[in-house]
Amino acid sequence: IDASGNVGIGTTTPTATMSLDVNGNTRIAGTLLLGTISTIYTSGYSYPITIDASRLSINAASGGNVGIGTTAPGEKLQVAGNIAPTANDTYSLGTTALRWSDVYVGPSTIHIGTSATDEGTISYNTTNNVLNIGTDSTSNGDIAFFTDDLFLDKSSGNVGIGTTSPYAKLSVAGEIVGAFFT
Repeated sequence: IDASGNVGIGTTTPTATMSLDVNGNTRIAGTLLLGTISTIYTSGYSYPITIDASRLSINAASGGNVGIGTTAPGEKLQVAGNIAPTANDTYSLGTTALRWSDVYVGPSTIHIGTSATDEGTISYNTTNNVLNIGTDSTSNGDIAFFTDDLFLDKSSGNVGIGTTSPYAKLSVAGEIVGAFFT
């Protein structure tokens, strides 16, 4: 305890009411309650809080951004690596009331379904500039737009307009109107 009432453990020159200088590992059994911390100082400078090297970082210098797998997060949450739920078909990204405004995906595939053999896929081929909508289904895995407005039967290759049972390469339920037919 110095003349101003500061207590030091492991140091003879405490700079605060309680100063702990540890050379080595510290183990705390139970809960460590730090209270309200606005800044953590190291050698007199403000640094980001980093836990376990680059696994979790809170970057105070960039407005409190949180990084997982990065020590320099540039957004409110930035992850370097894959993100996965702990159980299938359990968690949502957003809600019916709180939706994301934009989602940016690289030239990869979005998979919608319950398994790799029973799912719909959406991808974009940046080489040929083609939007691909398909299925990974091993059997038929048809594709429908608005149930039966446009229906693609994967098993036969037939296309239906106004029907989910196209019987020819193009089956139309309803009138066909056109200016020129050849």
